[in-house]
Amino acid sequence: MKAEARKKQILDAALKAFAQHGYERTSIAVICEKAGIARPTLYQYFNDKRSVFRELLENYLLGIHEKIHERKQAANDKESLSKRETMQSAHKNLVEEISHNRDFYRILFKEAKAKNTETEDIVKGMMHMIRRELVGEMRAERVLEGMSEQDLEFAVVYMMGGLMQTVEYYLLDREHPLSSEEIADKITFIESRIKGV
Repeated sequence: MKAEARKKQILDAALKAFAQHGYERTSIAVICEKAGIARPTLYQYFNDKRSVFRELLENYLLGIHEKIHERKQAANDKESLSKRETMQSAHKNLVEEISHNRDFYRILFKEAKAKNTETEDIVKGMMHMIRRELVGEMRAERVLEGMSEQDLEFAVVYMMGGLMQTVEYYLLDREHPLSSEEIADKITFIESRIKGV
């Protein structure tokens, strides 16, 4: 197997293991078992469990960054949308992203609350980058026009907290989750009522 394919195999197995057991209870042995490889093979690509975790999160974050960039370009092309339609589109895109990558977001949300010293800096860094991306997206989509940079960041942090809890409860933790569209509709309804849009 080629090196990149093997590395992807290990990261895919790690994603499943971390989502199922959390970082703390996932061992190198569990990752190797899920990947169907021996420990020495894993150590050819990664130094330790923490480096596997970091690369896994960084790879997903890069994908998120690319998708947000694409949406910014699309938003610039849709100047005729109302603020409510723009909010609806932003919420739907975000919830769909989470829905398509449930295991990744289970890990991210779980570890964001875990206060594990091994992963805390990695997760905080990822959350900071996601916040920064969302601030940029909100600015590009003119959702919160006229707000200062500080107020916009506060609004994004506030919305992320609510969004994380909502998505975790209605999408990630349920056997029969609500659809991405239903969640986005409800979030947009509440936010538009608050903002008077």
